[in-house]
Amino acid sequence: MDLNEQVCQKLISESKLKEHIDEKRAMDYLRLIQDMFRSYYLTVSSDSSLPDLVSGYEHQLSQVLDMMIYGILEEDSSKKGEK
Repeated sequence: MDLNEQVCQKLISESKLKEHIDEKRAMDYLRLIQDMFRSYYLTVSSDSSLPDLVSGYEHQLSQVLDMMIYGILEEDSSKKGEK
């Protein structure tokens, strides 16, 4: 298991998932999104130097991870309406 998977697994195990989402399904979803992002990023960034490619990927991946995590976790009722 790579570092991204470890981080995702820890977050999933410590979070309340939506009723219809189990841990396996959540991990499958996160892997799929990460793989799609990696493929997309490598395609659109093919002209970048390796250091720029890695830096940009890491920066954008953190944003994508944030969006994809909150797409599967139950929203905290105390935070509803704050968005």
